[in-house]
Amino acid sequence: MPSGISLSQPLSRLLADSAGEVLAFLDRAGRVVYVNEASLHVLGYPPDMLLGHDPHGLVVDDDRHVVEQAMAGLRARPAAPVTVRCRVRHGVSGVRMMEVRGQTPAGRGAGTMLVARDITHADRQERLQRCLVDGLRCDNRNPDEALARCCATLKDAFGLEMAFAARKEADGTLRVVAHACGDDGLLREVIETGMCWKGPAAIGCLAHVIETEQLCHCGADGAFLRHRAGAAPVPGMGASCALPLKAASGVFGVLVLCATDAHAFDDPVTAALLADFGSQLALILDKVAQDARLALLGGALAAAANAVFITDRNAVIEWVNDAFVALTGYAREEIVGRTPRLLQSGLQDAEYYRTLKKTIRGGESWCGEITNRRKDGTLYTAQQTITPILEGRRRVRHFVAIQQDITERKRMECEIRELALGIELARQLERGQIAREVHDELGGSLVSLRHDIEWLIARLTDPAAQERLQIMLELAVQSLASARQIVSGLRPAVVEELGLVEAIRWLARDFRQHHDLEVRLELAPDLLRVSRTVAAEAYRVVQECLTNVAKHANAREVRITGQVIDHLLVLEVVDDGVGSEPGSEASGRRGMTERALLMGGYLEIGQAQGAGTRVRLVAPLTRKDDQA
Repeated sequence: MPSGISLSQPLSRLLADSAGEVLAFLDRAGRVVYVNEASLHVLGYPPDMLLGHDPHGLVVDDDRHVVEQAMAGLRARPAAPVTVRCRVRHGVSGVRMMEVRGQTPAGRGAGTMLVARDITHADRQERLQRCLVDGLRCDNRNPDEALARCCATLKDAFGLEMAFAARKEADGTLRVVAHACGDDGLLREVIETGMCWKGPAAIGCLAHVIETEQLCHCGADGAFLRHRAGAAPVPGMGASCALPLKAASGVFGVLVLCATDAHAFDDPVTAALLADFGSQLALILDKVAQDARLALLGGALAAAANAVFITDRNAVIEWVNDAFVALTGYAREEIVGRTPRLLQSGLQDAEYYRTLKKTIRGGESWCGEITNRRKDGTLYTAQQTITPILEGRRRVRHFVAIQQDITERKRMECEIRELALGIELARQLERGQIAREVHDELGGSLVSLRHDIEWLIARLTDPAAQERLQIMLELAVQSLASARQIVSGLRPAVVEELGLVEAIRWLARDFRQHHDLEVRLELAPDLLRVSRTVAAEAYRVVQECLTNVAKHANAREVRITGQVIDHLLVLEVVDDGVGSEPGSEASGRRGMTERALLMGGYLEIGQAQGAGTRVRLVAPLTRKDDQA
């Protein structure tokens, strides 16, 4: 301790507490008159090298103004301590970040007391953490831009000569996508000569980083960047290391750091800091990539031709795309915050919506047709799919609905159906005309012919003639039966004469007589409400079903049920056979389906409970031509 400096008890305690920090006293001229032994470890200089010198000479040029401002403040208010951060030139390992506290002891005008500690690692960690946090806050969907910010932060925090990020390509090369470099010529050489991570020209340390997903020291002279056997050292390059760039799918590249200090990466604390930064950077890059994917999906939904809207779990609309606005006529501010009830037309009953809600709230998708009302009051028909977005396994978080406007298609289908209905009506009228002509003309002639033949048989005694006449009689009877069958096929008179219920009963009795099958009937009396035209088509569907059962099902029993539900005819034919092949033309599926459509209804064909086939016909009780 130099003469003239007397320490009070508090200062003695300060010295004891600061054994690991640099403690120095400056005279009024700013020269060091005392420094403790910690200067060798913290600053890289022994005490005798610092005595008599101005410590400002250790501060890097860019930070000297900060120190000078702090010292001016200390001179202005001697009793008030000051703290400053600055970079100093370390005697051994380059530049270090120091935190220096200065104070002029009260009542002593001999000079200034300084306490300095090395905060290099803490400063680097703070800056790297700030870089990562900024990456989370930044609305940036480009991973390469995030890597560019990281390269700049690493270069400044570690005093690097160069930092660059390179993505691995499928051909085994590495493509530089971001960089921060003090020597553009060096970076240009790296890019122009190319780098490989696999193959004969692979750079060993970079290949090792990608393979092991671990930090790797790449050499002390930067020659590895030239990846040539016996390559010359890179001027001014002291040490290099590489970090893996990772995402959810694995390593996609490397982050290379190059420093002039030969020992820049020797410190285990520095290596651990870089490794931790690499792990956290992987999370940031995953978020950036996820944000990019979400932006892409959002853009795709916004630009979709079909109307799309998203609701919360309570069906409150949170987002709609442009197509939805165009389809419904509602502006975004008019529809967001409302529920889809705003669009209801009243054409769907309560059961429709109960089924829809039960399906989607159960975590399953729902698809079907819906008729909604636009803002201007006009109606539109849409093919709608609603898909729940689940949080966990079963908890619904949002619903996504997609509507395809099929109004024009439904209009055309209706016109085609009306046209087909008109054609079918004309065909039925023609069938009726043909049936009447066959019944009246051909049937009458055959009956007269049968009577004449019977009259001749009764009066002729020639055995040969009688035998010939008997053959003619049988042929006339067969022809008459065929004519009646043709008439029945063209227009089933049994339906017109007896109604649908009795016609099906007659059909069942006839089926039992000709086939070894049991037919059970469950026909409601209100089937009498079915119009004559619909009854005739329904009868033919049942007739076709029984024919299919006899030919293909190999069944033992058939059950026919019929009832009226909500003003709709519902007929079911169920057998216990082997079923039929889907799409089989022999089963007459197409013909029955066309009949159902012409009736304004639909046909369902599927597997019966247990075994066999179930055919279900649903149709209105009347057709438009009946009402006309």
